[in-house]
Amino acid sequence: ELDALDLSTVDGVAQGRETLQALIDSGTRVDAVVCASDSLALGALLAVGANVPVIGYDNTPVAEAVGLSSVEQPLDEVAAGALELLLGPSGGEIVGRSASSTDPRHRLVTPHLVMRERSAITGSR
Repeated sequence: ELDALDLSTVDGVAQGRETLQALIDSGTRVDAVVCASDSLALGALLAVGANVPVIGYDNTPVAEAVGLSSVEQPLDEVAAGALELLLGPSGGEIVGRSASSTDPRHRLVTPHLVMRERSAITGSR
């Protein structure tokens, strides 16, 4: 069983690196890192090196270029769902929520994980 640790920072490569480096310097054992963006993940990767799996979010071209695993959102489905919520299924008229309605309308879009070589554990620990 792993202990989860939730860290917060602003988005950026430097911030990801600084945050993870501070965690490592504190003596905390890092088994894996999941980041809220590929920028943070790239920074985390620079801090932890190749022996710790790192996963980002958004599947950017940078993630692909450096071999970083990343969660990808199907943006075309997100956009289509948003338009359907705004315009209705026929796309002809704006559909709004009545003032008395307490149930928000929503769409759930399933992301998928794009696995690349940087998510594999490459060394013994």
